[in-house]
Amino acid sequence: VQAIDSSPPIAVMIVVDASGSMSSGRLDAALNAATALVGVLSDRDYCGVISFSTKAAEEINVIPVSQKDKILDTIEALGASGDGGGGTVFSGAIQNAGLALAPIPVERRHIILITDGNPEDSLEQGDDPNNQNWYGRYIDENNKKDITLSVFAVGMNRDKYEQMQKTAERAHGNFYDIPLSEQNKINLYARQ
Repeated sequence: VQAIDSSPPIAVMIVVDASGSMSSGRLDAALNAATALVGVLSDRDYCGVISFSTKAAEEINVIPVSQKDKILDTIEALGASGDGGGGTVFSGAIQNAGLALAPIPVERRHIILITDGNPEDSLEQGDDPNNQNWYGRYIDENNKKDITLSVFAVGMNRDKYEQMQKTAERAHGNFYDIPLSEQNKINLYARQ
């Protein structure tokens, strides 16, 4: 009898908050989380990286994890580029991640949003039909394409806890609250 791992390949887009609020060790913790996530993927999986602040930038498109060194070099370069700057706008990052994952021919496609959980845009549109400053619509678009999203909140302000939890729930993903003092939990959460 021979046991074979028959788990199907997955595609993951790692979305890293590189905004000004990611100071005080948050960006380093986010990059450690991204590195840990890549480490638990198999060569059969796919991975890409997006960074964002006010705008989103696709740092590396979704490629096979067999090219792990390219992905890890991209993550390392984000750390070398400084402490971040600009605002924190989830909308473009979530939209771009979904667009990048949609054509990948695998059953499971997942966005990992690594942030301090302090977005300038809101999850809901609210009562104003003209409000375009909400990111929940991109989560909904991704849901229609069977793309899920989990939130890794690193050093998060407590007042945003409920919003980040609802973000992950709406996106059919998981929410991980990681205090800066408990970064050692990142590898465990990445495996989950």
